[in-house]
Amino acid sequence: MKYSQDAILKAAREGAAKYAQEQFDVLRQFCAIDCGSCNEEGNAKVVEIIDGLLKKIDGIQIEHHYFPGYGTNIVAKLTPE
Repeated sequence: MKYSQDAILKAAREGAAKYAQEQFDVLRQFCAIDCGSCNEEGNAKVVEIIDGLLKKIDGIQIEHHYFPGYGTNIVAKLTPE
Protein backbone atom coordinates (compact mmCIF):
# COMPACT_ATOMS: atom_id res chain seq x y z
CA MET A 1 0.00 0.00 0.00
CA LYS A 2 1.43 3.36 -0.99
CA TYR A 3 0.71 6.49 1.06
CA SER A 4 0.77 10.04 -0.22
CA GLN A 5 3.27 12.49 1.18
CA ASP A 6 0.39 14.49 2.68
CA ALA A 7 -0.96 11.42 4.48
CA ILE A 8 2.48 10.61 5.89
CA LEU A 9 3.02 14.19 7.08
CA LYS A 10 -0.44 14.29 8.64
CA ALA A 11 0.19 11.05 10.54
CA ALA A 12 3.60 12.32 11.71
CA ARG A 13 2.10 15.59 12.97
CA GLU A 14 -0.71 13.78 14.78
CA GLY A 15 1.75 11.39 16.41
CA ALA A 16 4.02 14.24 17.45
CA ALA A 17 1.11 16.14 18.97
CA LYS A 18 -0.18 13.05 20.76
CA TYR A 19 3.13 12.34 22.51
CA ALA A 20 4.58 15.87 22.82
CA GLN A 21 3.73 16.36 26.50
CA GLU A 22 5.09 12.94 27.45
CA GLN A 23 8.32 13.66 25.55
CA PHE A 24 8.68 17.07 27.21
CA ASP A 25 8.16 15.50 30.63
CA VAL A 26 10.91 12.94 30.00
CA LEU A 27 13.22 15.65 28.67
CA ARG A 28 12.51 17.76 31.78
CA GLN A 29 13.52 14.79 33.98
CA PHE A 30 16.78 14.34 32.09
CA CYS A 31 17.63 18.04 32.23
CA ALA A 32 17.24 18.04 36.02
CA ILE A 33 19.93 15.37 36.49
CA ASP A 34 23.63 16.14 36.83
CA CYS A 35 24.97 13.16 34.92
CA GLY A 36 28.26 14.27 33.44
CA SER A 37 31.20 11.94 32.90
CA CYS A 38 32.19 9.93 35.97
CA ASN A 39 29.02 10.92 37.87
CA GLU A 40 27.77 7.49 38.87
CA GLU A 41 24.89 8.83 40.96
CA GLY A 42 23.55 10.87 38.04
CA ASN A 43 24.11 7.96 35.70
CA ALA A 44 22.05 5.69 37.96
CA LYS A 45 19.15 8.18 37.87
CA VAL A 46 19.25 8.31 34.07
CA VAL A 47 19.43 4.51 33.81
CA GLU A 48 16.35 4.26 36.06
CA ILE A 49 14.36 6.58 33.78
CA ILE A 50 15.47 4.83 30.60
CA ASP A 51 14.76 1.39 32.04
CA GLY A 52 11.22 2.50 32.90
CA LEU A 53 10.65 3.68 29.35
CA LEU A 54 12.22 0.63 27.70
CA LYS A 55 10.30 -1.86 29.83
CA LYS A 56 7.07 -0.59 28.26
CA ILE A 57 8.16 -2.09 24.92
CA ASP A 58 7.00 -5.66 24.37
CA GLY A 59 9.72 -8.11 23.48
CA ILE A 60 12.67 -5.84 24.29
CA GLN A 61 15.86 -7.30 25.72
CA ILE A 62 17.72 -5.01 28.11
CA GLU A 63 21.29 -5.52 29.25
CA HIS A 64 23.25 -3.45 31.76
CA HIS A 65 27.02 -3.14 31.61
CA TYR A 66 28.59 -1.49 34.65
CA PHE A 67 31.92 0.31 34.40
CA PRO A 68 33.44 1.34 37.74
CA GLY A 69 33.99 5.05 38.00
CA TYR A 70 31.62 5.78 35.11
CA GLY A 71 28.32 4.00 35.64
CA THR A 72 26.08 1.74 33.63
CA ASN A 73 25.63 1.48 29.90
CA ILE A 74 22.35 0.13 28.57
CA VAL A 75 22.08 -2.11 25.54
CA ALA A 76 18.51 -2.58 24.34
CA LYS A 77 17.65 -5.02 21.59
CA LEU A 78 14.37 -5.54 19.80
CA THR A 79 14.42 -8.43 17.39
CA PRO A 80 11.49 -8.96 15.07
CA GLU A 81 10.00 -12.42 15.18
